[in-house]
Amino acid sequence: MALQRSTESENRRQQRLRHNRERNFAARLQESEEERSNRLQENRERNVNSREKESEEERSNRLQENREKCEFKSAEIRRRKVI
Repeated sequence: MALQRSTESENRRQQRLRHNRERNFAARLQESEEERSNRLQENRERNVNSREKESEEERSNRLQENREKCEFKSAEIRRRKVI
């Protein structure tokens, strides 16, 4: 039962993420080259600022989370190819 709730929760999370990606993609199709350039520059600055402030433990945790996300996505892709 707990596994089913966990799976349902993960499915809802995946649906939400998919919806957000689609919405963001549609919005980016509408933006001008200047808006795109400004958005990317703001993102770079925000990333640099936040990484300068993070501790070694926070950095380690962030990188571990990124590895786990990558592994999850890779497994998801492999599952889709099997189906």
